[in-house]
Amino acid sequence: MSRFGRAATLVMASVLASCASVPQSTIEQPDLTALVQPYATRLAAEGVSRIEAPGAGGGYVRVGTPYGTFDLRDRDDVAPGPFVVVYDDSARVLSNSYTPADRERYRAAIDRIVPEVLRVAPRNEAAMHELQAASH
Repeated sequence: MSRFGRAATLVMASVLASCASVPQSTIEQPDLTALVQPYATRLAAEGVSRIEAPGAGGGYVRVGTPYGTFDLRDRDDVAPGPFVVVYDDSARVLSNSYTPADRERYRAAIDRIVPEVLRVAPRNEAAMHELQAASH
């Protein structure tokens, strides 16, 4: 498959996967925010502004970047509950379902999902640049 074909497939998969909804999380969780701090510099460097993990309700993680959003399939057990990693001036984690008893399960989810996002984000950005160049 050509580079353009792979990029188009990636975009189509993102569009189709975007139909899945992630419950809105609004409460900052300091315990979880501390867990995401080791990734904060890389999140900023890769332009990742938001990661929405659906928890038990779905199997796609939605990622926000300056070039739009993309979804990736969570290949492992789903997170213990929905959570959102937000990076604006700093990294924060929001969750309406977190309890301290679930801290280690959330840690495992964060340590699985965030590195995968950081691995995929540069490729997604390159694909978006390629699509933009091809359309001009």
